[in-house]
Amino acid sequence: MGLFDGGVRDRAQLMEELRRQGPTDVARLSEALHWPAHRTVRTLKGLGEGLRFDEGSGAVAPRAAPSPSGSPARAPPAPPRSPVSAPAPVAPGNCPECHTRLTATGSAGTFFCAACGHLETPSVHPSAPRSAPASVTTKAGALDPRVAQELIAAWVTSQPIPCPNCRQTLRHHGVETYACPACGEQVTFGDSGVSAVLPPAPPAGPA
Repeated sequence: MGLFDGGVRDRAQLMEELRRQGPTDVARLSEALHWPAHRTVRTLKGLGEGLRFDEGSGAVAPRAAPSPSGSPARAPPAPPRSPVSAPAPVAPGNCPECHTRLTATGSAGTFFCAACGHLETPSVHPSAPRSAPASVTTKAGALDPRVAQELIAAWVTSQPIPCPNCRQTLRHHGVETYACPACGEQVTFGDSGVSAVLPPAPPAGPA
């Protein structure tokens, strides 16, 4: 009974010293424990799989603890997000009326033909500051469709608007209404179209 208790105690002391020293050899262990070498070798052999012991060289090292098998696996890193490409700018094409190269007006997707006055606008463009009228309403017997398109193009792009009657620059006269300071013609822009009206002629004096 006493020998058995001594073997357990020796193994416990040796393992404690081995943990303190780390990888070592029989000579250093025996010196630290104050044991003869044969006692150290016998105790090392009794520990079995708890350590690595090379009896030929006397090298001793504690065996590394196995990693726990139930540890959760790391999730793979998320793939990098692909950059969102900005929409490509719309290039001006040719005028459908006279086939002249269209000119950009400064508003996205809106182009103007300098040759015939045709205005090319996108079908849906909510960010535009102004939208061209859905149709052109001409005054009785005079406003040419090309002239009306020219007026719309100037109005949409905030350019000087020429008077359709005398070509003077119109002045702002009210909500979406412009008047000519020379001849008095009034041009109105609205959702239903553009209209131009000459003021009534003054009544003739007495004969």
